[in-house]
Amino acid sequence: MPQSIAYNYSHIIFSTKDRYPFIDESVQDELFQYIGGICKIWILNL
Repeated sequence: MPQSIAYNYSHIIFSTKDRYPFIDESVQDELFQYIGGICKIWILNL
């Protein structure tokens, strides 16, 4: 039986105006972990 399998990959880029360093280093690691967790949950629900 023939089947069709497709994979879609996304590369998400965040940037601020004039590349201003808006994200403080004290919260950077926690923020990246939070964003990574949201992406993992989103991928599992596809």
